Amino acid sequence: MTASGLLGQLPFTLLPVEAAALGPERGALFANYRDVAWLIRSHTVTVLPTATSLVTLRALPSSDVDRWLFVGFGDPAFNAAQA
Repeated sequence: MTASGLLGQLPFTLLPVEAAALGPERGALFANYRDVAWLIRSHTVTVLPTATSLVTLRALPSSDVDRWLFVGFGDPAFNAAQA
């Protein structure tokens, strides 16, 4: 599946898989969207830039099992006003 333009900016995982009737806002802004049946809740989605990238990734050798695990979290300041 390919998307271009504005549709290309929309994550496919945020597409609803069935119609949802949203009631009035309750609590926090957009809180009533929690009950929508999003695609990500029922399917695993992988997005690749091109079909060639899939061929390239499958041709790579297996990864090293002795590598270290890493998780990184950040709180960036993008300009002086945010700092």
